[in-house]
This record gives sequence, structure tokens and C-alpha cells, in this order.
Amino acid sequence: MTRLTHVTAFALALCVALTCTSAGALTKQQATSAAIGAFESLGYPAPQQGPAVELRETKFGPMWHVVLGPDCDAEMSELSGKIVALHDWRAESLESAPSPITKEEAERLAIDHLKKALGGLPGEAQSVAVEPRFGESRDRPGMWFVTWQRKIGSYRVSPDQLAVTVNAQTGRLVGFRNNFVTPAPASMEPTVTRGQAVEIARKEAGGRAEQSVEIIVVDPDHMKGMKPYGRRSVVAWVVRLAGRDHMSVTVDGQTGEILGVAMAMGVRAKRVGPSSPRSDGGAPGTTTQRERTPRWVWLALACVLLVAAATIYVRGVRARPGGGDSQGP
Repeated sequence: MTRLTHVTAFALALCVALTCTSAGALTKQQATSAAIGAFESLGYPAPQQGPAVELRETKFGPMWHVVLGPDCDAEMSELSGKIVALHDWRAESLESAPSPITKEEAERLAIDHLKKALGGLPGEAQSVAVEPRFGESRDRPGMWFVTWQRKIGSYRVSPDQLAVTVNAQTGRLVGFRNNFVTPAPASMEPTVTRGQAVEIARKEAGGRAEQSVEIIVVDPDHMKGMKPYGRRSVVAWVVRLAGRDHMSVTVDGQTGEILGVAMAMGVRAKRVGPSSPRSDGGAPGTTTQRERTPRWVWLALACVLLVAAATIYVRGVRARPGGGDSQGP
């Protein structure tokens, strides 16, 4: 009877595995074949070493990491089946060239490489930026970094980005990473008005004046540091405020919740729940705020502890027979 139970359990597990595979989850063999095909589409020599494949849990969900050699690897999304990243470190060799690749040529080459590896530049890729990484001298860049921001409609999507690295001497593709993973929000129209968002942000900032206001599409899980990213999105107001610390407050466009408070030195606070009453009569939610303790506070605390320890020690010495408080005959 026990053996029959074990056989039944194994059969059920096998059926579940087959169902998951048929539902679209990328298998190990499929990930390997796709990675090899991506390198072949770029016209690069096939690596000599056999592939090593590992399923990893990343901030963007489960990824197949396929290592095709000591200098070649790729990442494939298990859920979408798409290639997310590819690197060929062999292409980093700074071979001398009579005329290095220009900024304009780098952008064109990056698009050509993406056409071969991904089938083209994603339609939502906009706002291209091309920046150099200098090689032997500032006059001869070693690599060009070509990045595209993503927009859904007229709204920028954060933190989605597509980045391509091109060898500035040879024009070869060193690698790319496609983080266009955030889905479109259920509604592109915020119910929180611009004025309400500014009021919430100014209250958070102690009454500072706003400098600029922008509406974006954002992954709230990314703002809160939750994983994986790319499962949901909302429209949100980004209110930038006056001050040398370049403070900005991101407000959920549907609920009025503060998703994050950013400064020049990084994210200062994250909240759960709306920070203030909505104009429609909604009750304010409770908030939790975590701030990074300034270094001077820790130094002051350490000094206080040292003084206290020294005081206790001196008092103990004086209390002993023959100590500092005892008087001689």
C-alpha cells in the first residue's frame, strides 16, 4: 500500500512538472539553445567550453544563467522566455583602430546588435543617451555605453532601462541588459491631482516649496525594495523640492501613498499606507518611516559610552583600599 502511495505521488509530481513546462516556463535546454542562438546571430565564434546552466532567483524573477565559456554568458527569463542579458568579455579587447567609433556610430551599432540579438529595438525605448568610458586616454574612449529609457505613452517608466556596451575601437558588442519588465498600469489616469500630490510631498518635506512635478509609471515593489520587480505598476507623481539635497517625493497617483523619498545621497524613507487624508474623505493610514541614522549620532553615542566607562572605572579604583581617595598615616 505504501509503495502504491509513493508511485501515485511520483505520477502526480510528474504531471505537475509537465503542466508547468507546457504552460510556458522556459526549460534548461531551451535556455541553453536560445543563448547559443543569440551568440550565433551576432556572428561571434562559438565558445569552446561546454555550457554551465543554473536557475537563479533575481530581483526580476527567476533567470536561467547560461555560461558558454570563460568569457561568455547570457541570462534568460524563465517566465517570459526572453533573453535579458548577454555578455562577451572577449570583445573588451582595446585593439587599436585608425579611427575610433564616434558617438553617432556607437548608437547605430548598438541598434544593429539589438536587431540581431533581440529582433530590434523595443518600441517603447526612447530618450537615448550615449556616454563614453575612457580607455588609455580621455581622447580615446574604450567603450561606449548606449542606454534607452522606456516610456508608456508619454510617461517615463522607472526603473526600466535598456543598456548596450560597444567597443569604441572595434564596434563589437560587449554586452547588453534589457530591464524592460514593468507591465503597463491598469489605469494611466491618476485620481490624485497634481495639487494633492504637491501638498502631500510638501508636508513630508516640512513645507518646502516644489521645484518641479512629473508623472511617471513606477513599480511600487521596486520603490519599497520588495522582490521580484516587474509584477505590477502604477502611475505616480514625482515632486522635486527646493533644497541642496535635491529631495524628491514619489506619491502613488491612485491612493496618495508615499512610495519613496529620495535625496542626493539615496533613498531616505519608505512608507506604507497613505500619508495624509484624501480630499474624497478617505481616512489617513498609518505610516512607518525608517531613516538612516547620521554618522555623528553614532560617534556621539560612542563618546558618551567611553566617558561613562571611564567614570565607572575611576570610581572603582578610588573605592579600593589604597586607592586615590584613601589617606596615608
